[in-house]
Order: sequence, then structure tokens, then C-alpha cells
Amino acid sequence: MPYYNKRLDSWTGQVKKTFTVENSNFLKGQKNWTQKKNDEEKWLFKKEKNYFEDARAATVWESDELEEVLIFLNNPLSNSWTFKNVALIYLDEVELKSTGPNTFNDKKRVIKELLSHWMADKTLPIKKDDIDPYLKEVFLCPGKGGKTANRRLRELKTLFNWMIKNKKYNITENPCKHISNFPAKSFKKYVPPREDIFSIMGIGNPMEQDLTTFMYHTLARSGEVRRLKKEHCHFQIGMVTLYTRKRKDGALEGDNIPLNKVSSEILRRRCDTVDDEYIFPGVYGGKMPRPTMDKMMPRLCKQVNDLIIASNRREKNEKDYLPAMKNFSFHAIRHYVTSYLYMECGYMVGELQRLLRHKNATTTDGYLKSICDMEFTRGLEILT
Repeated sequence: MPYYNKRLDSWTGQVKKTFTVENSNFLKGQKNWTQKKNDEEKWLFKKEKNYFEDARAATVWESDELEEVLIFLNNPLSNSWTFKNVALIYLDEVELKSTGPNTFNDKKRVIKELLSHWMADKTLPIKKDDIDPYLKEVFLCPGKGGKTANRRLRELKTLFNWMIKNKKYNITENPCKHISNFPAKSFKKYVPPREDIFSIMGIGNPMEQDLTTFMYHTLARSGEVRRLKKEHCHFQIGMVTLYTRKRKDGALEGDNIPLNKVSSEILRRRCDTVDDEYIFPGVYGGKMPRPTMDKMMPRLCKQVNDLIIASNRREKNEKDYLPAMKNFSFHAIRHYVTSYLYMECGYMVGELQRLLRHKNATTTDGYLKSICDMEFTRGLEILT
């Protein structure tokens, strides 16, 4: 009901009413609608206040606004599924599965970019012509190119496959199905030289030295090292179980990795001396926070370069100066060991697939191509 506002000397009209709406997912993201926390079917519609010269005008405005709301709720076209509504439900499910903040943020970024490109929401189903211009825009954008466009295409394929799987959205075909990958420049991952790897392994505090050396001898990922517990060490069979989320469904999955003499010695010693369930715990115990791990390698690289700078200052001849070490990540240790085993030790792709814990040999093959010069890995000296 309208009321008189003395301060403004006018009648104020307002629309605020709770509706019971079944199958109300189409209201998610709609302006002026708020879902009640205690009841999924209860939705509050609240329209911004408006001011009028008399009560009658305010009453008519309120009546007209409520009538539009009822038309909106009863019109089957208005409450059909839209891309934004369903995408929000998809993101809720992704976040619930806890596949990691990067996974969630990447998917959210693609959805926001697509909506921004459209400049409006679209009713399902989405067509190929709705997606293609957006991907071409990404491809032509400076600093993005084919690799980014293909990554966006993969994310959208995953989203629409999820919609197809949830049959209630009436999606029967993936609009990205017939969109081809964009040409992308081949990318070579950085592989640090052997001396840089060993410089890192020999610097830092004892825990950091153990951590970098363990990663070198197991090809472990950073997240796997952070999750590693004493119960995952199986010394009787010479194995350690490393857990990763690098799977399509985001679920943790364990893989047994053989221990060599060095990695076994590190784990045995830390199991005996570390007063925590985690092998490499955080400063205050428990699982090491991700930011702590992320900041560790840049700091270690800086320590090595500081030593190089100090050494160069003591040299009188510039020819004896040592070059600065290029910064690299923990994952680059995995790159180096993989290339070393393949190029120097003759490991086959199948063997490396098991050590790297890839589901498919094609993944390992692509990984090798990104770190090795596959055309010149081995010569023909063996022939006589």
C-alpha cells in the first residue's frame, strides 16, 4: 500500500511481495527477485520505490507493477531456461565439488565473457552461431590467440555437455560440437638446466631442501606434495601414494609411485622427526597452505641469484662472471626429470606415462612434445 512521505511531500508507491514459485531456477539472476533462505520455493519480489503527487496514482502504479509480475510468472515463455540461469546452477555444482579455485574461476570467467559479448542473456537452446563470433573475438584479441580460444571452446563444450546430461534443460545437441579448434602456436615449456635444478635443491632450510629433492626423485606435483601424509608411505613395498585432483570430475585419486633410495630416505627421516600427520606441513602444522608453496620457489630462485651476484662482485675479470639463473616453478623440475629420462636414459612413452600418472598415452606424448625437441632427440649413431 502507498504511504505519505512528509519529508518529500509526496506519496510513495512500493511493491514488495513474496510468491511461491515451483521450478523457480529461472528466477536466479533476475533483477528484483530474492530467494528466501528457509524455503527454496519462496521468492521475494521487491521493486524500487517511486513517488507520486497523490495516493491514487501511487496505488495504480503498484497495481500495474504487480500485474506485470503475475504475467511474467504465468507466461511459459518468460520462465523458460536461459543460458545465465543454467550457467549459475552449473557454477554452483562446480564450486560444491571443490575442484579448486582455479577451475571454478576459469569456468566463471568464460561464462562472464560470453554474456558480455552477447550484451544480453539468451534463452536455451544456444546455437553454434551464438558461440562462434565470441570465440573468433577471443582468437583475434591481442595477447590471447588460438590457445586461449581453444581453452574457452573446451570449457563451453563441458558446460553444454553438462546441460545435455541434465535432461530437464531440453538440450539435445552441443552447439560447440561442429566448431573446429583454432590454429595455435606450439608452446615449449621451460626446462631448467641440470645445474640450476641442483642449485635449488641445495639451498633453503632443511624442509625446503627435502621438499625440492623429493619432487625431483618422484616427479610429484605441488598439490600432491602438500597432500602427502605419513599414512601414504608404504616402505614395505617401496611405494608412496600421491593424490591428485587432475581428473575430469575433480575427485581425488591416488597413484602409487616407486621410491628410490633418496626419496625413501627422505620420507623415512621425516616420518620419524616431523610431529604432524603431513610429511611437509605448514608453519603452524596441518596441510601446507597453497600460497606458502607458491611463494617458496620464487624465494629460492632469488636466494640462488643473490649468491651469483655476490660471487660476480668478487670476480675481477668479467669473463668469469656467472650468468643469472632464470626463475622457474616447482613444475619445471617435473619437466626436467621427464626430458632427462626420455632423452638421456631411453625411457619409453609408456613408462613415462606411468611415472607422470597420465590417464592416456596421448597426454604423455603431447607433454613430451612441449618440453623436448622431438625431431632431434636421438641420432642414428647406433646404425653401423
